[in-house]
Amino acid sequence: RWTKDSPETIVEGVSRLMAVVRAKCPDAQFILYPMLMRLSDDPNTQTNRANDIATCPLLRDLAKRENAHWVEFDREMRKAIGGSDELKKKYTTDFTHLSTYMFEKWYEALEPILAR
Repeated sequence: RWTKDSPETIVEGVSRLMAVVRAKCPDAQFILYPMLMRLSDDPNTQTNRANDIATCPLLRDLAKRENAHWVEFDREMRKAIGGSDELKKKYTTDFTHLSTYMFEKWYEALEPILAR
């Protein structure tokens, strides 16, 4: 869903969800990762992308505070912002949804954590 929520509101929501889960499952572990970038050049996407980018450091800080795993697997994808459509198609199927390649990158980042 395209959100107009502020980065602070988004992180507060994630924090509340974590608290609810921890109340029911005190030993639960969490994996947080950056907001995934939408690569469309549509003006609405660009506005939302700026919001997503501003949310990422706050999520990383939340992961540290809550002793959650922080996984960044999208650095390569971020380089495609403003790039050619051909480059963007490497990372997304439609400039929003992840491609098979990016799902593989996500799995590679998560696998060591999940294996433990």
